[in-house]
Amino acid sequence: MGPWSSSCASPPRSPITTAAAPRARPPHAGWPLAPAPVTDPDMPRGTLAQRVAEAEAPWRAMAEAGEITLIDSWPRFCDAGACHALHDSEGWYFDNNHITNTAARALRDLFVPIFGTKVAGL
Repeated sequence: MGPWSSSCASPPRSPITTAAAPRARPPHAGWPLAPAPVTDPDMPRGTLAQRVAEAEAPWRAMAEAGEITLIDSWPRFCDAGACHALHDSEGWYFDNNHITNTAARALRDLFVPIFGTKVAGL
């Protein structure tokens, strides 16, 4: 394997679909009789795993074949039953698919094997 043969599995997508994710809001949000937005910072791990299974299948197959090293960030976002958008009362997503700088700093040690401690700021 060459020096760039590692890959990072995508963090789980957040279930948040409210003001924190304005692009996800339906056009009628805020209108009288519009349904209340859903704000649940937790989602069952199995539901999210099912959602990404097809997209991650090629990466997982290459990792199992020893062609790449897969960096798995899911253990930082999820426990055995659910994945969480909030950690220690801090938001780790600014919409349903992009992590905040707070989350990126919390995950930076995962990249030490690729970039070293100087680049990761550790």
